[in-house]
Amino acid sequence: MSILFAAMASMLIVPMSSMPNASATMTNCVDITLDFSQFSHGDLEDKINGELAPLGILIVVDAFPGNNGAGFDKPQIFDTSESNTADPDLEVFAALNALDPNYKNVLIIPENNGVYPPAQPDDAAKGGEITFNFLWKRNVDKLVFVDADRENGKTATAYDGSGGIINSVGIPDMGDGSVQEIDVNADGVKKLVISYADSGAIGPIELPCYERNSSDCEDTNSEAVDLTVNSVDLFGDELTGLYSQVDCGGDSPIITGFTTLEDVLHSGNMYRVCAANFDIFIFSSWLNDGSEYSCILIIPTDDTELTAIYDTGRPAPDPNAQQTSLLVKAIDEDTTDEISGMWVAITTYGIFVGNGFTELDEQVSSGVQYTVCMGEWPGFEFTKWSDGNANICRNVTGGNSLPEAEYATT
Repeated sequence: MSILFAAMASMLIVPMSSMPNASATMTNCVDITLDFSQFSHGDLEDKINGELAPLGILIVVDAFPGNNGAGFDKPQIFDTSESNTADPDLEVFAALNALDPNYKNVLIIPENNGVYPPAQPDDAAKGGEITFNFLWKRNVDKLVFVDADRENGKTATAYDGSGGIINSVGIPDMGDGSVQEIDVNADGVKKLVISYADSGAIGPIELPCYERNSSDCEDTNSEAVDLTVNSVDLFGDELTGLYSQVDCGGDSPIITGFTTLEDVLHSGNMYRVCAANFDIFIFSSWLNDGSEYSCILIIPTDDTELTAIYDTGRPAPDPNAQQTSLLVKAIDEDTTDEISGMWVAITTYGIFVGNGFTELDEQVSSGVQYTVCMGEWPGFEFTKWSDGNANICRNVTGGNSLPEAEYATT
């Protein structure tokens, strides 16, 4: 199983950045004009796709190769109101602003000068394909293209959910620094591909919703791929039982469950995967790409494994901590006679340490907090600990003695 990120195809993964540390949350489609106004000059893929993911939009770049002027397979923002930039042909703020006062930024394929991130935004002379993937079907009314200065087959092509072409339109040569609106007029679009083999930039795109939620969001005719969602703490120790859900734009999730979650997706579809908080388990990031947002968009093309990292408040383990005995006993609350065979589970900040039956003697680290949970059995009902604590699960620090668990027996 391999996982590559951004425009490197095996799996595409993008942070949903408007929902930091959120519980599993779903939204429906909203009408937008994608004008890139929330971004700043030089913003790169993680920022761009992170901000767009709540809108169900994932941008993928495939730069065309060449000896000179090839680009990175990543999108970048260019602020057309900037001056003295690496590309004066894109300093077209006045023309963009004449179309709409909110228009200022454009999207480029940054030139690959061997250093990433680029020192300053500069569009790649060889161009490439910029693909806009949509979680929900959208209408693509029109888009703005900047700096179409050579006649070499530029196109904007809209696809449906099965990969069929809805409409494809040409983008004519208008010269250096040109700004033109291109009517696409395609409804029910799941993917928009803009292809150009020279310098240029994508301006605002009108994207009203074709549907508010997806009724046919998943093409189940494509190849089945396995999905695994794991959870670990900040130190890489396994956690289980944390809620995750998967949807593809519909009113309700198509997969729900608890880590370790295993299910099947279908290759080439876009999905939203969300990890939820619970009690002391606070989502921190995804191990795969470091995203700090609990909902991400993925397009799997192979078996896919995701790992959610949680902050449980657990201190960093001390490899030099002294080992000590934690003794767990159960007694009859009336006679104080010892009861053997009562189930015990011991964890530390959600990490499994050990289990067994009373009398249980477990080796633990001195000074570390542990949670001890007692089991029950017909005729043996937990009532309290011998110090009066009535919680069936309680905390104890390694090196301290644990009160006895008292049971009512019948």
